[in-house]
This record gives sequence, structure tokens and C-alpha cells, in this order.
Amino acid sequence: MVKIRPLTEADRPLLEQWIATDPHHQNGEISADFFYAPDTNALVYEDEHGIVFVARFARTLRIHMQFSPDEKRNAAVMLEGFPILEFNAKEAGFKELIFDSMFRPLIVFCKRKLGFRASPDELVRYL
Repeated sequence: MVKIRPLTEADRPLLEQWIATDPHHQNGEISADFFYAPDTNALVYEDEHGIVFVARFARTLRIHMQFSPDEKRNAAVMLEGFPILEFNAKEAGFKELIFDSMFRPLIVFCKRKLGFRASPDELVRYL
């Protein structure tokens, strides 16, 4: 039977051990502190043999937009409006913005002008 409980400091040594031996996390980008970050929640999933994994949850704002045909106006309003969106999202407790697009010029614009980065390792499941 699976048991789910909040992450505690008592879990830190095991979490640090797992990260240190995980070839996908040995580059130093992730430390145990990542799972204890403010404004996030982390849960420990256990079975009858003990801890199986730790999951961290952060507040994310996923953005979907439909643009007008006027690319210059779209760009101008995005440049002025995204800092406002970012400020409001932070004030509401969001920690990251995700923007989906398949339109290459928009992707390049968002990366160069708005500070987005590609996130190719994501998996998405809609609820």
C-alpha cells in the first residue's frame, strides 16, 4: 500500500544520497535544497519497504494565446505587456511561466526578447 506524506528534514540524507548517485543529477544542477525550496511543496511516496521517491510541486502558469494577424503590434504589446504579466504572476505566487508554441519566429522572439528558454525534457498530461 502506498503512503504519501510531507517531506521533512529527516529525509534529507537519503535524498542527498540518491541525488549523488543519480547519473542524471550528478552535474550539480539539482541538490536536496531544490526539494525544500520556499513556496513549493514536496511529498514523499513510500511503500511497505520504505521511501520510493520524492515529488516536488511548484506553482506554474501555462499561457495559451491567439494572436492577431498584425505581427508588429503583437510584438510591441508582448514587449510591453509581458513584464506586467510576470509581475502579476509573481505577486500571485507563481514560480514559472510556460508558453506553448510551434511557430518558430514566435519561439525565437520569446527566447530573445522575453527571456524564455526551451524545455525539451518536459512531459505534459492534461487533467
